[in-house]
Amino acid sequence: MTFSEGTESTVNDWASERVYSLNPTARSTLDAGGDVDAVLSGSLYRRIAMLDVGQILEVISRDSRNHEDICNWCERTGHTLQGVVEEKNETIFWIRKTG
Repeated sequence: MTFSEGTESTVNDWASERVYSLNPTARSTLDAGGDVDAVLSGSLYRRIAMLDVGQILEVISRDSRNHEDICNWCERTGHTLQGVVEEKNETIFWIRKTG
Protein backbone atom coordinates (compact mmCIF):
# COMPACT_ATOMS: atom_id res chain seq x y z
CA MET A 1 0.00 0.00 0.00
CA THR A 2 1.36 3.42 -0.88
CA PHE A 3 0.60 6.72 0.84
CA SER A 4 -0.73 9.40 -1.45
CA GLU A 5 -1.69 12.96 -0.57
CA GLY A 6 -5.34 13.23 0.39
CA THR A 7 -5.78 9.52 1.09
CA GLU A 8 -7.75 8.93 4.28
CA SER A 9 -8.12 5.64 6.11
CA THR A 10 -9.71 4.75 9.38
CA VAL A 11 -7.59 3.97 12.40
CA ASN A 12 -8.70 0.36 12.26
CA ASP A 13 -7.51 0.05 8.64
CA TRP A 14 -4.03 1.13 9.66
CA ALA A 15 -4.02 -0.98 12.81
CA SER A 16 -4.75 -4.16 10.91
CA GLU A 17 -2.08 -4.00 8.23
CA ARG A 18 1.57 -3.11 7.77
CA VAL A 19 2.34 -0.22 5.47
CA TYR A 20 5.80 -0.22 3.91
CA SER A 21 5.88 2.52 1.32
CA LEU A 22 4.96 5.77 3.03
CA ASN A 23 6.57 9.15 2.73
CA PRO A 24 4.44 11.80 4.43
CA THR A 25 6.21 15.02 5.32
CA ALA A 26 6.30 15.42 9.10
CA ARG A 27 6.36 18.90 10.61
CA SER A 28 7.54 17.56 13.98
CA THR A 29 8.99 14.32 15.36
CA LEU A 30 8.38 12.75 18.75
CA ASP A 31 10.82 10.02 19.75
CA ALA A 32 8.64 8.10 22.19
CA GLY A 33 11.30 5.49 22.91
CA GLY A 34 9.66 2.94 25.18
CA ASP A 35 7.06 5.27 26.73
CA VAL A 36 3.64 3.68 27.08
CA ASP A 37 0.03 4.74 27.60
CA ALA A 38 -0.25 7.67 30.08
CA VAL A 39 3.26 9.05 29.49
CA LEU A 40 2.91 8.64 25.74
CA SER A 41 -0.57 10.16 25.71
CA GLY A 42 0.65 13.29 27.51
CA SER A 43 3.59 13.62 25.11
CA LEU A 44 1.30 13.26 22.10
CA TYR A 45 -1.12 15.93 23.42
CA ARG A 46 1.70 18.41 24.06
CA ARG A 47 3.45 17.84 20.75
CA ILE A 48 0.35 17.88 18.54
CA ALA A 49 -0.84 21.09 20.24
CA MET A 50 2.23 22.80 18.78
CA LEU A 51 1.15 21.99 15.20
CA ASP A 52 -1.27 23.73 12.88
CA VAL A 53 -4.31 21.84 11.58
CA GLY A 54 -3.26 19.60 8.69
CA GLN A 55 0.37 19.26 9.77
CA ILE A 56 1.83 15.84 10.50
CA LEU A 57 3.48 14.56 13.66
CA GLU A 58 5.89 11.67 13.23
CA VAL A 59 6.11 9.38 16.26
CA ILE A 60 8.94 6.87 16.62
CA SER A 61 8.33 4.06 19.10
CA ARG A 62 10.43 1.13 20.22
CA ASP A 63 7.65 -0.53 22.24
CA SER A 64 5.31 -2.85 20.34
CA ARG A 65 2.47 -2.07 22.77
CA ASN A 66 2.31 1.49 21.44
CA HIS A 67 0.70 0.44 18.17
CA GLU A 68 -2.67 -0.08 19.83
CA ASP A 69 -2.18 2.87 22.21
CA ILE A 70 -1.52 5.31 19.37
CA CYS A 71 -4.41 3.97 17.29
CA ASN A 72 -6.74 4.40 20.28
CA TRP A 73 -5.35 7.88 21.02
CA CYS A 74 -6.09 9.00 17.45
CA GLU A 75 -9.59 7.58 17.67
CA ARG A 76 -10.25 9.36 21.00
CA THR A 77 -8.85 12.73 19.89
CA GLY A 78 -10.12 12.75 16.32
CA HIS A 79 -6.68 13.13 14.74
CA THR A 80 -5.98 11.04 11.63
CA LEU A 81 -3.49 8.20 11.69
CA GLN A 82 -1.96 8.85 8.28
CA GLY A 83 0.35 5.86 8.18
CA VAL A 84 2.41 3.27 10.02
CA VAL A 85 5.68 1.56 9.17
CA GLU A 86 6.82 -1.36 11.29
CA GLU A 87 10.55 -1.97 11.14
CA LYS A 88 12.78 -4.42 12.99
CA ASN A 89 13.27 -2.47 16.24
CA GLU A 90 10.82 0.41 15.93
CA THR A 91 7.49 1.53 14.57
CA ILE A 92 6.95 4.91 12.94
CA PHE A 93 3.51 6.55 13.01
CA TRP A 94 2.36 9.65 11.13
CA ILE A 95 -0.51 11.52 12.72
CA ARG A 96 -2.28 14.38 10.90
CA LYS A 97 -3.66 17.07 13.20
CA THR A 98 -7.35 17.77 12.64
CA GLY A 99 -9.41 20.79 13.65
